[in-house]
Amino acid sequence: MLLFAVLAFAATAGAQVLIDTDFSDMDPVPANGTNNLSGEAVAISNGTMFWHGSRYNDTSNTPFIGEVGIDKEEDGGDAVEMSPDNPDVRFIRTGSNPVITDGKPTNHYFQVTPDAEFVNGGKVSLTISVHSTGKGINVYDATDGVLLGTIDISQAVKYKKEVVEFTLPEDFSGVKTLAFTRADVDGELAGVTFFTWHIKIETNVEEEEEVPTSISTPAYEGRVVSTQYYNINGMKVDSRFEALPAGIYIEVSRYENGAVATKKIIKGNR
Repeated sequence: MLLFAVLAFAATAGAQVLIDTDFSDMDPVPANGTNNLSGEAVAISNGTMFWHGSRYNDTSNTPFIGEVGIDKEEDGGDAVEMSPDNPDVRFIRTGSNPVITDGKPTNHYFQVTPDAEFVNGGKVSLTISVHSTGKGINVYDATDGVLLGTIDISQAVKYKKEVVEFTLPEDFSGVKTLAFTRADVDGELAGVTFFTWHIKIETNVEEEEEVPTSISTPAYEGRVVSTQYYNINGMKVDSRFEALPAGIYIEVSRYENGAVATKKIIKGNR
């Protein structure tokens, strides 16, 4: 027997991408080797970037990259030079100790300002590479002048692109600017020159999801257009019956006329 589901909305945690750039969306595109934007921010998709002291497509210290890394080709490895003359090569080099004024970087840093607001924290993902044993990258709230923490890159492999992540505190909300520097020379995570290839910034959001809360007889017509399976606690599990492990589920079917029908099913072990 098919039964009608009364649906309620339940809040579930999710993530909203604020910035996702490999620098190909910069407008205008700075000249190779630019290390000071002279107070002018560069537009990127859904935000802006700025740097001072860091260099875009540095021509004096170019990165080497390999799938394995560790050594350059000339030393028996697979890392080759990434020439800034190649239009597909885009990076920001940060190689000197930062100058910090009133809690925020003022030299040898780069920063990103999303157009949208942060909500209850989020996450930063940087694709980076290093030429020597890496230590740390400092992350600043450049809006309020606060050092948020340090990304540990001490395990980074030389000459290889790797993704490192930083979790923003839950009270990090509003329109904010995030700034990045090499870590201090003092301390356990001393600074090292690093190349940034990609920046992704996310914030936390609450998403509403329909879940079945009660059942009754439906008035359904036509064919079923979608089917979804929930566990007995109302949490979405899968849309494929064959992918379900053994257990008790609620099958929710949606019809052409908009009606929703459910039934309780038991899937046994085969």
